[in-house]
Amino acid sequence: MTSTPDGTTPDFGVVHVNASTGELIAVDIQNGLPSSKEVLADEEAIKKGKEHLKLLFGKQAEKYKFSQIHSSTVQDNKTQILVIYTSPDHYINVTMDRVGKLKAIKKDIYPKTELEGKNK
Repeated sequence: MTSTPDGTTPDFGVVHVNASTGELIAVDIQNGLPSSKEVLADEEAIKKGKEHLKLLFGKQAEKYKFSQIHSSTVQDNKTQILVIYTSPDHYINVTMDRVGKLKAIKKDIYPKTELEGKNK
């Protein structure tokens, strides 16, 4: 999916789904990072990440609970925020820019039970 509003650089997104089930696995959005110096507080970032989950996963988002938050500096000293949510069987990583605009959502495609079973 692409979009290029007049006078801007192109925005695009890539959506990954499970071909067998139609389940959403990942969304990657390339739309630049804002130049704002303000960065969301952790609590706000956690709340905003959950809003993104609800938008893309609907009622399924309710089973995901906050696990970890990290921020890093990328591209010309701009900040990126990663919030990790877990459920009993999956992880989901939500990546946002410093003001909470969605950049990516990636769902672990291997259930935790499969991964844990392979480590035994």
